[in-house]
Amino acid sequence: MTLIHNDDENEVITFLLASTWPFHRSVSSSDEEYRKVFHSFYMNRNNQAFWIENDGKKVGLFVIEDINDDIPFIDMRLAERVRGQGLGKQCLQWATDYVFQLPQKKYRIEGHTKVANIAMRKTFHACGYVKEGYFRDAWENSDGSLEDCLCYAFIRRDWGKDTPTPLPVDELPF
Repeated sequence: MTLIHNDDENEVITFLLASTWPFHRSVSSSDEEYRKVFHSFYMNRNNQAFWIENDGKKVGLFVIEDINDDIPFIDMRLAERVRGQGLGKQCLQWATDYVFQLPQKKYRIEGHTKVANIAMRKTFHACGYVKEGYFRDAWENSDGSLEDCLCYAFIRRDWGKDTPTPLPVDELPF
């Protein structure tokens, strides 16, 4: 993966316009909207954005949000033509290692996905992320509709282990 820079703006916009994003806030958008997103999200000083590359071609975008916080958050997009080929797993494993190797100690990494995004749910699971929360009507789409989403996380103490720490289940109704 290579870091995205300001001079990558047109290439990022072209990439975003070339696919649909059914599991993101906006399935598709305009050049103008993606330019706003580029500056507010991809070039946000609190985020680090990377190109996902495969065989020398740029096939996705990966963002580590709130990189300066103790608990960063992740976002990933893969071009339609490369989805389902295992690249998501490779990228998530890379990002997990990258975050935990940063000089500023991180305690956990979080990611959210729509309940319907089975591929991302499988990717989180395959990379040792634990499903920690189910959020009802918590994902607002660009058309104002709401969907349920899930929270997955990976904690530092599980890094390098084969099995994640079990999630303690609290049976109390409150």
